[in-house]
Amino acid sequence: MSMGVSNAYCADDVTHTFSLSRHSGGTLYVDITLEQGISAPFLVDTGSGLVTLNKKTFDALNRDDALVPVGEVAARMANGRIHAIKQYRLQSLRIGNSCELGPIDVAVLPNGSNILSINALLRAAPMTLSADALTLSGCRTDMLVMEKPAF
Repeated sequence: MSMGVSNAYCADDVTHTFSLSRHSGGTLYVDITLEQGISAPFLVDTGSGLVTLNKKTFDALNRDDALVPVGEVAARMANGRIHAIKQYRLQSLRIGNSCELGPIDVAVLPNGSNILSINALLRAAPMTLSADALTLSGCRTDMLVMEKPAF
């Protein structure tokens, strides 16, 4: 599936291809690095409008209550029910180690997978999704957030 978006290319736009892993049921996952160097697999979900974290990933990021809520959002779950879910702002969400998407709001769900939504993917569009790879042609190298040194 190829999804194009009107994207003003900059000299810093770079194409990157990321390996996808296939889980039960045929779902596709990509490795994401979040701020503080936390890495986790994320379900690639082009039908979701929210980037979500499960409780395990959220707890790893929020060890010292570092994340501040930015609000709540009404989210329709796969079963059709609507729930109010807290959102938090992350300063860094990086696909692999090379495609920084910049600050992004994430919702926290108690169970399930971390989800990489279409809204996040479109930040690095155009994109191509195949059975084993995700290619993003709008990755910006000038947006890469440098890891904070450990002292």
